[in-house]
Amino acid sequence: MHVSSFSAMVALFAAFVSSQRLTKPALQPDLENLQSGFINNLKPVASTRTAYQAGYIPTDCKRIAQNEGHNPADIQSWNV
Repeated sequence: MHVSSFSAMVALFAAFVSSQRLTKPALQPDLENLQSGFINNLKPVASTRTAYQAGYIPTDCKRIAQNEGHNPADIQSWNV
């Protein structure tokens, strides 16, 4: 699979997941106690992200969006 297509699929999946409603309560509503561990052990890595031109969506992402009942024209694709 082409890297750009994969990146776009990941972005599509993330958009789909973020649109879902949570139906269960958080296991622990306050996660502040984890923050210092994350900061100390998960160092940032270099990355880039650029939006594809308006209206562009990889073919596989378009098919997935249509199968899920979404309009591919409403999806903004990103290269991550």
